[in-house]
Amino acid sequence: MGLRVRVSLAWAALAALAVWVLAAWYMPEWASYVAPGDRWVTAALTVAFVVFSLIAHVGAHRFVAGDEEASKVTVPLYPFGDAPQAWPAAAPSKELFGALAGPGMHVVLVFVFGLIWRLDVPDPIAYAVYSATRANVLLLVINLTPAYPFDGGRIARLVIREVAGWPDWALKVPWALGISSAAGLAVWSAVLFAQQARFSEQTSLTALAVAAVMLIALLSHRPAQAALPAAKSGGILGLLASAVIIAALFVPPLFRVPVNDGLVLPGGVLDVGEFVNVDEAHLADPPGRSRGAFLMTTVYDRAPVDVGAWVRAKRDPALDLIPAEWVYPEGVDHGESVEEGREEFHLSADAATVAALRLAGFEVTITRVALAVTEVVPGSPADGVLQVVDEILEVNGAPTTDAESGLLDLSGAAEARLRIRRDGVEQEVVTAVVPADGDTSAYIGLRVRSVGVRTDLPFTVEVSDNGVIGPSGGLMLALRVYDMVTVGDLTSRDTIAGTGTIGLDGSIGPIGGVWQKVFSASYAGADVFLCPPEDCAAARAAEEWTGWPIEVVEAATLESAVRWLEGR
Repeated sequence: MGLRVRVSLAWAALAALAVWVLAAWYMPEWASYVAPGDRWVTAALTVAFVVFSLIAHVGAHRFVAGDEEASKVTVPLYPFGDAPQAWPAAAPSKELFGALAGPGMHVVLVFVFGLIWRLDVPDPIAYAVYSATRANVLLLVINLTPAYPFDGGRIARLVIREVAGWPDWALKVPWALGISSAAGLAVWSAVLFAQQARFSEQTSLTALAVAAVMLIALLSHRPAQAALPAAKSGGILGLLASAVIIAALFVPPLFRVPVNDGLVLPGGVLDVGEFVNVDEAHLADPPGRSRGAFLMTTVYDRAPVDVGAWVRAKRDPALDLIPAEWVYPEGVDHGESVEEGREEFHLSADAATVAALRLAGFEVTITRVALAVTEVVPGSPADGVLQVVDEILEVNGAPTTDAESGLLDLSGAAEARLRIRRDGVEQEVVTAVVPADGDTSAYIGLRVRSVGVRTDLPFTVEVSDNGVIGPSGGLMLALRVYDMVTVGDLTSRDTIAGTGTIGLDGSIGPIGGVWQKVFSASYAGADVFLCPPEDCAAARAAEEWTGWPIEVVEAATLESAVRWLEGR
């Protein structure tokens, strides 16, 4: 005979619901890298791998317990494993190994799924094992909670019995801690919901669901009341030691409790040499010549986060807590946002190529630049005249030129006569212009971005995105292109990091997240950090915090950056 595991028909409904949530809601919103045609297969595989992990968790308990003891126990399958309080107390060593068997299985599965993820497997399998790896890490942490209905409850039972020497309390305390933890999660769920933040509903429902499952498991499987073997009292020191051990075991799961904040942190540092390809016939220097590196710095943001990330952000100067809606704005489809970011990268790459080749002395012809309206300021002259996603083709009779700053050049104009394309139809509209005032340029109250750039290059320059989105890598891409088509090593064999958008005219525009990007550059051991004038003050302040001697250099234009590098 072996262990009896009770799996109800509710699991079939729960599994189906989990597949639907992953494929229809989670992946389109937060995992847009999964192709639409792969989402259902990926979701089904993910759920199957997680259910397998839970069964393996119970199997590990059965293996340690042995046939005789396992045959006496019937345990249900819960989303975190089984009900540890259903297992009778055993000798200290067997109790400890029995408690750690489930979490230990999750450690094994993390390595197994991680190895599979590194293999050349089809995308749905790769995404599913990656998700299963993260799920097993979470199950490992949760099951160490020193309270029923988690495996850590058996550890607490052992500690109270053997270290504190209180066998009677060893039966009651883990159950009471479980009830208290479930009640605390329910209260925290109400707090999260009351905050009415971007993810209040999701975070509060998550906390409430965990609390509900805990209560079901606790009330369905009260701990056995059989007397435990008497143990020698540990006295005050034993009691204090027990309290410290149990409190320490609470810390990891506590750090996984959700909060409503978002987080921005340093992202990857990427060698732009891996992005740019110029035919060997047009390289100024022989391929393979020893050079330094141009590094594109990135930032990574996510929301919502957990208590652990929140605490880390309070202590780590490289991290910033931000409102979750900054990461996932309300009403904005994340998948569409990623696609827009990818388009922005390629537009920036086109502008970088044009600016670099022109600075290197090559003839580049621009056929047309259209400007898409991305924002209309309420109450401004443009309000009611222009709409978001209108495309501006001419301004006061002149073809539009690049507007990397996001603003139209309306210097000296009393009005703006715009030829636009709306829903595929060209038309002309007129708005008043608010004249320049001190540091404020003339404006009509909108922001734009370049689209539809058509250029005639003297030779082919290919720039791949390698999964990067957004326009802020423009400066570094341009420097790499310029370095490849001109004689000499612009890096002087140093590591040059930087950031900044770029216009077709070589102007460098401001970006976001410069603080984190300086930290990214310092982690990579960069010697120089180039950035737009608007971001230099923040970049220099960040450099002081990094503890790494990186030189922050202002780059208002591509030419000024090149001349500074050449003049070192």
